Amino acid sequence: MSDPQSLFTALYVEFTGNSDLVAALTGGMYPEIADDGFIGKDSTGLRKPYTTFHLIDNTPEYMFTASMENYLIQFSIWSEQSAPTEILNIVDKLTTVYDFATLTFGDSDFTTIKMQRQGGGLMWGRNTFEKDAWVYVIDYEVILTVV
Repeated sequence: MSDPQSLFTALYVEFTGNSDLVAALTGGMYPEIADDGFIGKDSTGLRKPYTTFHLIDNTPEYMFTASMENYLIQFSIWSEQSAPTEILNIVDKLTTVYDFATLTFGDSDFTTIKMQRQGGGLMWGRNTFEKDAWVYVIDYEVILTVV
């Protein structure tokens, strides 16, 4: 039953369907690793804010007549701004979109049982482009079943 690609597509559909989040993440959203050629830079030479998402864990659950997939997804939001204001604004928009979301799976037979934030944290570090940046990591538990 495991189909992470369907989940990744549903997460991206949710992102593109919210104009506030798209406007805040001007560098885009990427599975696993951001592509520097697509992110772009602002007028001061800093990379535009972007997010990556990662599949941390996928555990199947089997019950009498049903089976489910329990995923742990992690979003990493990146901002090269010196103050955390921008990234905290984006966190607010992202959690508004994904907290308790019912994901859309198109032709897939999946349905969302639960999408719940498990935790998160703000850190100052280096991004994959070796630049100092804020990163806010948010974990979500996503439980899906086949209808």
